[in-house]
Parts: sequence; C-alpha cells; structure tokens
Amino acid sequence: MSSRLRAVFDVNIWLYAFFGPDSEFPYLQSVPPATSNSSADCLSLALDGDRFSVFTSPHILTNIARVLRLEGVSEVNIKRTLEDFVDIVHLSQGSVLDPERKEVHLVDHEDNFILDLLISANCDVLVTSDRELLANSGYKGRLFLSPRDFVRLALTITPE
Repeated sequence: MSSRLRAVFDVNIWLYAFFGPDSEFPYLQSVPPATSNSSADCLSLALDGDRFSVFTSPHILTNIARVLRLEGVSEVNIKRTLEDFVDIVHLSQGSVLDPERKEVHLVDHEDNFILDLLISANCDVLVTSDRELLANSGYKGRLFLSPRDFVRLALTITPE
C-alpha cells in the first residue's frame, strides 16, 4: 500500500481558488506556490501531482457548479472549470468517487457529505476553511487543515 498522502479539498477551497485574491484561474502559480491565495496554492501543488493525491465527489462538483451559477458564470465556463478541477484531481493521482452516505453527526448537512468522501477514499487530510469542520480535526484519525496549513504540510513532502 502506498504511503502517499491522500486529501479532500472542501467546496470552499475549489471556489476560493477560482474567486479569491491573486487568483488567475485557470492559470496556477508554479511550485512552490507563493501567492496570497492559499486555496489556489493547494490546487497548484495538486496539479504538480508529485506530493499528494486529491479526491473529490459528484456532490462537491455539483456544489461548485451551483455557486458558479449563482455568481453569474456562464454554463460554458462552468463546464470548463469543472473539467479543469477534475483534471487536477486525476493529475494528482486521485479520483472522483461517489461515496455511500454514512456520516450524519454534523449540524451542516452538506459537511456530512464531505466526511463521507474523506472516510470512503481513506484520506488522511481534509482541507477546508469551514470552521465547524476545522473544529472536528482528528475525527476518525483524520487531520483537518486550513489551506495555508495544508500548503505548509505539502511543501514538507519530498516530491516523488
């Protein structure tokens, strides 16, 4: 079994990489990233593909699309963005999984879907800006990190 770090990026990480400061998405800074947008830096490191694997789900992708629509992004650009995000997942040696619904203990119903993916994909780390999720770090032995803290961790991993 590989000892490669496995991570889930919460919906807010993908969206902040798209909308946040210093974002030039779909262009990402080279590794090691050095922007004021830690979420974009997370994607840049994932795109490099040699430090960790990222896993996502249809639920995450659907919520990204929903928010992009609310922000007035065209359907063509939503489709391209989701394709780019899935490409990043695959380049990181991760995958898109549709986990079985099991987790139900968090107040925010949507957060339970994130935990389902984290557990189903046997991930080590959840990267999120969600305070409720961050407060649950250690849940079932998983580490929950802010994007800035995850970038720091990822940069300590020797590239494969």
